Amino acid sequence: AIATCHVAIDAAIATCHVAIDAAVTAGILTIDAAKPSGCCDIAVDATVSSHIHLRLEDTGEVLDVPGDVSLRILDSVDPSILREIENEMGIKVDEVELQLVGRRRAEVPGPPENH
Repeated sequence: AIATCHVAIDAAIATCHVAIDAAVTAGILTIDAAKPSGCCDIAVDATVSSHIHLRLEDTGEVLDVPGDVSLRILDSVDPSILREIENEMGIKVDEVELQLVGRRRAEVPGPPENH
């Protein structure tokens, strides 16, 4: 019974991977480099445009940084640094992906009050 269970689980996982691959190929999902700790072997993301993730170490959550902020950060990467990396390592950088790491604060301060 245990061997049958493993075969069924392996088949289900394979089916899941085929479905995920098809969704990625169709541009519906992206494979996500930022996956929660203790998670499965891949994580998928329904946001297919360039964006940054914030991984919270205290909860394991992976959050999307708002699009406008993500783009400002990604656009601020100096192209000359990328060329330097390419030249020194003999590679071609196709895309920049960043992940921020943080934790929830006990109290999130509101906007400063005008005194």
